[in-house]
Amino acid sequence: MSDLRKFEDEAGRLAKSSLEKVAVLGLGGCGCDIVASLAESGVKGPKLICANSDAQSLDRSPVPDKILLGPKHAGGRGCGGDAELGAKAAMESMDGILEAVKGAQIAFIVAGLGGGTGAGAAPVVAKTLSELDDPPLLAMLAVMPLGFETGRIQHGASILAKLSRCCKIVIPIHSERLVRFSPQLTLSEFRKLVDDALARAVTSVTDLIEAFEGGGLEMMDVRLALSHPGRAVMGFGDGAGEDRVQKALNMAFTSPMMADVSLAEAKAVLVNITSDADILMREANSINQAIGGLVGDKCEYLWGLVLSDSLKGSGMLKLTILATGLEPDVF
Repeated sequence: MSDLRKFEDEAGRLAKSSLEKVAVLGLGGCGCDIVASLAESGVKGPKLICANSDAQSLDRSPVPDKILLGPKHAGGRGCGGDAELGAKAAMESMDGILEAVKGAQIAFIVAGLGGGTGAGAAPVVAKTLSELDDPPLLAMLAVMPLGFETGRIQHGASILAKLSRCCKIVIPIHSERLVRFSPQLTLSEFRKLVDDALARAVTSVTDLIEAFEGGGLEMMDVRLALSHPGRAVMGFGDGAGEDRVQKALNMAFTSPMMADVSLAEAKAVLVNITSDADILMREANSINQAIGGLVGDKCEYLWGLVLSDSLKGSGMLKLTILATGLEPDVF
């Protein structure tokens, strides 16, 4: 076996080993739907877990690792928008949650903060995990209610503030902002947009880990870059054709979650470029120059390149920007 092949095999083994230390835990209907989307997209590596108080909904999920929350408190019927009941259900089933995420170095918690199970379970799960002797790095992906749901927005904001004290990363997905930026979306398209945004947040981090393994950077490098407390934002961009770099950059910088955010304030910026094997070095250099020129002198800047067979022949380039350590003034 050639030295190059040995290196590739070892890098692949290390990447697989590290990705197995990433857990994605969906709480409640919204969180479980998003984790199910990840499973259906064929994402490999991270452990996907669904935890819900609605037994029927949980049974329909394609995710193999499932936890029924609060069979005594909720009786398998869901929490009916009662966040207090959602918290009790999570506490009742906490042993199962802890067992499911055992060994994870990075744990994503995914939940909607406008209902019962997810909104109630997320704070108690995050607090419990953060108090472990060797806690995983916690990243909260929270879907916020729509603007007309005034009471739910206020309740969701208070939950988000609690989560920011337990989680290193808090990424709020403001549904109202997505609607404002994309007013012509149908309801199903809007739900897919939210699912895709959160899915890309997870896959971008796991892609970075996979891209970095064997190249001088490891899981710990990514974990340290993600560990700056505060708000995090994401920008997504796609481009094809001769000007695909500029298209992807423009889309990423103007995407709903990135708009009006100054990268100069970020403590760390992680960039993931996904393309086929035909990507040119000057294209990757142009992307990093454009983004790197906007960050502060003390910002940790990590980037990774993932070559995807699924994009072969498409001419497509996908870009994800994740900025962490921003002031949590939106809470």
